[in-house]
Formats: sequence, structure tokens, C-alpha cells
Amino acid sequence: MTHTYSYNVAMSCEGWCKAVVFTDHFTYENQGCASSIKRTLNGIPGVKSVDTSVKAQSVTVATDGSITLQAISQAIRATGKEVKSEEVTTINEEDNEN
Repeated sequence: MTHTYSYNVAMSCEGWCKAVVFTDHFTYENQGCASSIKRTLNGIPGVKSVDTSVKAQSVTVATDGSITLQAISQAIRATGKEVKSEEVTTINEEDNEN
């Protein structure tokens, strides 16, 4: 079962990029607001994916159904961000297990 939740979150930063050199390649690592939210939410058991948009001020979270809308909101707030609104956008009760 998949639950998808959408949040309007006040994110005021675009983040900054840090170049890390590995041999001949550059890796850019975003250290901004969205990165903090993603890191926090991806650390919660049951979270399948996290999509953030600073421009749209949105966070979309897909879970396995074991986490409530309010629990995700609380985790976002724990990063210091304001959750302006929240809603359940989809509940897919079909498991794709064969």
C-alpha cells in the first residue's frame, strides 16, 4: 500500500553548492533547505521517496502506509521549516507483490 502526501513548506533558500573533487570529476552537493528535508525524511523507515521543490515550496512524500500525514509534518517541522498546508494526495491500496 502506498500513501502519497503533499505539503506546502516555507523554504527560503536555494541552497549552496560545494564542489568536491574526485580524480577528474566534480560532484556537486546541495546543502540547502530541500536537502535537509530530504535527508530527514529519507531516514524514516517506511518512506519510499521524497520530492522537493524550493520554487514551488512543495514537498511530496510517498510512504508504505505505515506513517501518518501528521508524523511527516512533524519531521519537516523538526528541520526548522514551517508547514503551511498538508494533504493526502493518493492512497494506492494495491500491492504490486506477485
